Amino acid sequence: MCIRDRNHVTSAYDIALMSAELLKHEQIQNYTTIWMDSLRGGKTELVNTNKMVRFFKGTTGLKTGTTSKAGHCLSATAKRDSTHLIAVVLGSDTGALRFEAAKAMLNWGFANWAVVTPKVDASAIADVTILHGLQNKVKPVVPAAQPVLIPKGKEAEITQKVELAANVEAPVEKGQVLGSVTLKLGEEELGKFNLTAAEAVGLSLIHISEPTRPLYIS
Repeated sequence: MCIRDRNHVTSAYDIALMSAELLKHEQIQNYTTIWMDSLRGGKTELVNTNKMVRFFKGTTGLKTGTTSKAGHCLSATAKRDSTHLIAVVLGSDTGALRFEAAKAMLNWGFANWAVVTPKVDASAIADVTILHGLQNKVKPVVPAAQPVLIPKGKEAEITQKVELAANVEAPVEKGQVLGSVTLKLGEEELGKFNLTAAEAVGLSLIHISEPTRPLYIS
């Protein structure tokens, strides 16, 4: 824990969450990646206290901090390719130690983990039959999967499970949920996305029948 006073307590996890939220505003990196700058026509020189900016490849920031009780602290962020990592160090005895600890964590992260964007296999997703509609079928919209963090070298082991209605009653609205696709790595769920109707399908006025309940298959 990093403790400044009795009413101000936080953790490395808290700092990591705040850092991740701040990095969503990419413009912040225009400032956090500057190593040295000057003011007043060069009369005042500013040097970034985060030495990672100068010495660690891919550094994007973020913030140093030091108090007598908390020690030397650091939220270090770095990006290589599509992988953006955060390392938080609290309570180091010296400034140098916090940088070494952050570099060790980031190096381990880049060596062992990667951010990938899985591809949903559209060939496994069939058109859905429309009952009593102006057309017989509707094509599900295949979602774009979001980037996920996985162990390096495991990309080929990502699997997908499709749950899709065998049929639905007209009328069908554009964007209506027809099923879902779940991406997993082993037993871990990486993401679940809705499959939706690509277009609206109206009800046929010449058909009179008992309603048919949708049948789901997987």
